[in-house]
Amino acid sequence: MRLLVRTEPPGAVLHLDGTRIANPAELRLSRDGRPHRLTASAAGHETSVETVVLDRDRTVTLRLRPTRGVEPAPQRSSEQARRPAVREHPPTSPTSMGRAPGPRAVGFVTDNPY
Repeated sequence: MRLLVRTEPPGAVLHLDGTRIANPAELRLSRDGRPHRLTASAAGHETSVETVVLDRDRTVTLRLRPTRGVEPAPQRSSEQARRPAVREHPPTSPTSMGRAPGPRAVGFVTDNPY
């Protein structure tokens, strides 16, 4: 028998009886007449679970609802995606390290004789 499975939204992760399958999936399975568990999950959506009995050809669409109170991650523009993220570090100076600079030691530690 043939089982066609897809999700809305497309691209969700699909499992059949705990085994990950492609999305969309077109499967040829033996007609066993037993219930099987289809699960679809996607970030920002509630997991959708459906039980299907393999007794005839079937087409199943699992519809995932957005999770309430959770906003999707902001989309970065193509310009932002090309630029690496820059983290600013605090400046390091002798005064920030607990020492006052000496007359010869502007930015250098000179206490070490080696």
